[in-house]
Amino acid sequence: MMAGFREGHTLKQFSISGNCPRFKAYCEAHADYGREAPTFLAENIKLSNARKGARRRNLDHCKHGHPLSGANVHYLPNGYRKCLTCQRRREQNPRTPSGEEIQKVTAALNAGKTISQICWGKVGEQKVGGQILPFRNLKRYRELNPDFNKFVVSATANSKSKGQQRRFHPERARVKIIRSETNDFHKIVSMVPVYLPPDARDDIAQ
Repeated sequence: MMAGFREGHTLKQFSISGNCPRFKAYCEAHADYGREAPTFLAENIKLSNARKGARRRNLDHCKHGHPLSGANVHYLPNGYRKCLTCQRRREQNPRTPSGEEIQKVTAALNAGKTISQICWGKVGEQKVGGQILPFRNLKRYRELNPDFNKFVVSATANSKSKGQQRRFHPERARVKIIRSETNDFHKIVSMVPVYLPPDARDDIAQ
């Protein structure tokens, strides 16, 4: 391995992950090896990353054959180039969501979540969770399924007013949510068999 490090190899060439405990343990147990090997390894990783970057920079076409230059290219903040032809194709023909994804979207809408929470994981500008389904995929599914679209329209009918209440009257919205949750809790408790002890009924309702 040391000979390989001197030739510019990284741990990947030896089918070893970067956080391999055996490699770390060997470096700790052999002082000379532990001083030399990590130094070579760090330099080799740096050179490897530079080569990967050079390969990307030298590409003049995307994997679908579209030119990565002129009006067809968009530069991302990290310096990567994005093919606009491929992006437009993805937007016009997004993949069909899976049944599992639609079930998650349905559950989220029934729970009172907004389209913004489902598609971007945000409430306003604040990140509150992960994305369930990209907006263009959801939009396409709604176009192909009128009944589901009616459900989405119905479920999100008051989401704008709810969002404005949260934004301009946060304390009032918080009290309303707590009150609603308390009412739900008491409704569930009333469904639990009365012969159970009170603490057990509360646990079940929780």
